[in-house]
Amino acid sequence: MKREITFNVLRDDPQGQEQELDLLVTANVTPVRPARISGPPENCYPAEGGEVEIESIKLDGSPWTGTLTEAEEEELRLEILEDADEGDSFKEPDLYDFED
Repeated sequence: MKREITFNVLRDDPQGQEQELDLLVTANVTPVRPARISGPPENCYPAEGGEVEIESIKLDGSPWTGTLTEAEEEELRLEILEDADEGDSFKEPDLYDFED
């Protein structure tokens, strides 16, 4: 699923003054499917999904030529996943509902 969020970073301008940049980040996120670790073994499975692929980063409508630190990349990934989790909820199938 595609997500668009605003991500803030601090950078020094040419005069050495720190400024906050509002970056518009577009990313694809695979939905998170939580692990099921209880019940019969045939109904258990590991967690899946949660991969984030950054498509673009823009500043004022133009591609941003800067780079993110490792800490910023991780924070961005977590924010995108949190945004995706709030927007879409995965409903786990009820494996014990035998009524059709």
